[in-house]
Amino acid sequence: VSVQPTTNPRIVSAIDFISRRMTSALTLQDVAAAVHLSPSRLRHLFVQETGTTYRGYVLWLRINRAVVEMMDGRSWTEAAHETGFADSAHLSRTFRRMFGISPAMLIREKR
Repeated sequence: VSVQPTTNPRIVSAIDFISRRMTSALTLQDVAAAVHLSPSRLRHLFVQETGTTYRGYVLWLRINRAVVEMMDGRSWTEAAHETGFADSAHLSRTFRRMFGISPAMLIREKR
């Protein structure tokens, strides 16, 4: 996921809100309410300003943080829980869907 930089203060606030609440359930409605937009307007502005969807961005951010957690020595299960995935299987499926490889390949590369 390639995210374009944005200067729109509502989207900057939304991205900050998302980053601070990564481990909890995070709905579009929650973020929209926090930045005083309707969910449909946030969805539209988010794509317009960042070049990616809200959901795609949240998944990319969570996976990115999970990889950092794993590289810092946590297990995939711990990394999954720290970043809002239900379990390591959920993280693994999402990782494979987004990147086309198994997260286990990162472990092999790390060694």
